[in-house]
Amino acid sequence: ALPLLGEQPFLLVAGDIWSDYPLARLAGWIPGAGELGRLVLVPNPPQHGGGDFSLDQAGRVGTSATGRRCTYSGISLLSPRLLDGWNDAVFPLREPLRQAAGRGALSGEIWTGDWEDVGTPERYAELNRRLQQRRARVGQVAHQVLVAPQHVERGIEVGRALLASRLGVGGRRLALAMPL
Repeated sequence: ALPLLGEQPFLLVAGDIWSDYPLARLAGWIPGAGELGRLVLVPNPPQHGGGDFSLDQAGRVGTSATGRRCTYSGISLLSPRLLDGWNDAVFPLREPLRQAAGRGALSGEIWTGDWEDVGTPERYAELNRRLQQRRARVGQVAHQVLVAPQHVERGIEVGRALLASRLGVGGRRLALAMPL
């Protein structure tokens, strides 16, 4: 699937998260010299207290155990160059992300809006319960979770199968990579 991504940055949204993050906000990101991606990070959830990355005052994502530790939300705008040297074999995205973070090649931001990891049937059910309560409380249609329960139960294996299509956001052409 890597050749399908082309040369332009692509928007990556993990299939096992739910968020109200405004994706168009990433369209304004212009990579600096040597920068390979922009990650949306979130405060560490209870099930992942140690976080994935550090974020410094300048918005650089790193791997340091010190500083503000955050969790990768599963939302990012990435340069295909991030995957240079990786072949079409299955690999976890965390590996190229950690390498790039270790070199200072990623920027990031903290999202404190709604975000949920629905990677287990229990968290999926809890999110649906909360959204139904919200809908009943405000009398409006709440956001709907787009992850089918069978995908949550067997786990989303990002990297096994990607569907790449072109998406225009904010006047920029982006590739959208989605797990099948």
